[in-house]
Amino acid sequence: MRDLISADKRFNSVVKIEDAIHGGSGTGFYVSQYLVVTNHHVVEGAKIVNIQNFQGENFTGRVIDYDQQKDLALLKVNKKSSPVEFWNSGTIRVGSSVEAIGHPMGLDYSISKGIVSGLREFSDFGKKVKYLQIDVPINPGNSGGPLFNKNKELVGVNTFTATGENLNFAIAVDDLIEFINEVQQEEIESQYIKKK
Repeated sequence: MRDLISADKRFNSVVKIEDAIHGGSGTGFYVSQYLVVTNHHVVEGAKIVNIQNFQGENFTGRVIDYDQQKDLALLKVNKKSSPVEFWNSGTIRVGSSVEAIGHPMGLDYSISKGIVSGLREFSDFGKKVKYLQIDVPINPGNSGGPLFNKNKELVGVNTFTATGENLNFAIAVDDLIEFINEVQQEEIESQYIKKK
């Protein structure tokens, strides 16, 4: 079955995350060869989590930092893989097409399509967080997964669904980049990542 869907190279940058102790599970993705990003709520309370890649290989990830307000966490892994390509230029327009990759309801490596419905900014504990409002279907298991534009560039991190139909939200890539710059400087392929 995997042979039938292996054509999408982005799957090699995406992982499945499970916290066996606290019960959290979701999606993550490589932002460098040994760094994985996911939602904080997926790994909340955990120091070590179980990870499985598209090839079915199992390994662990260590939570090295997180931002609870932005709902982002950074994991260090010892399994090398290709990072996602970051969105670098232009504008993210309302109405533009986007795709989410994740593991909704245990259906591993599913791609869901939709559009950007709006650009939002919410305050949480005094900190403003930028979100893309999307109508892409998001279900349990999608949390922490990548959101791509039509050019297969990362534009957000899928994070939550609001009450209502097709009211889904992804943390904007700007806030992800800000988070990475605050906690870890790595050779990440984006002109916006600070190199030290």
